[in-house]
Amino acid sequence: IGDEFVLANHINEARYWFQISAENGDGVAMQNLSVMIRDFNCTRANYWLKKALSTNDLGVKSRMSIKEDLKKYEVKCVPTSITE
Repeated sequence: IGDEFVLANHINEARYWFQISAENGDGVAMQNLSVMIRDFNCTRANYWLKKALSTNDLGVKSRMSIKEDLKKYEVKCVPTSITE
């Protein structure tokens, strides 16, 4: 559902559905949600990337991409409170 809202450029709705799917354990949604929240909550975005790695939903390329993203973003990320 989130992908459809992204295509329709309804970003808030897409984020909502990615959040629901991520909370229900979908690794791809976790990765998508991370991308959507990266700019305003880096710590939470990294949380979802790490959580995505613990699922069986991702292929090898996605796992490699997430690991690279985490290396880059963990260095740049300024800790914020996790309130979401």
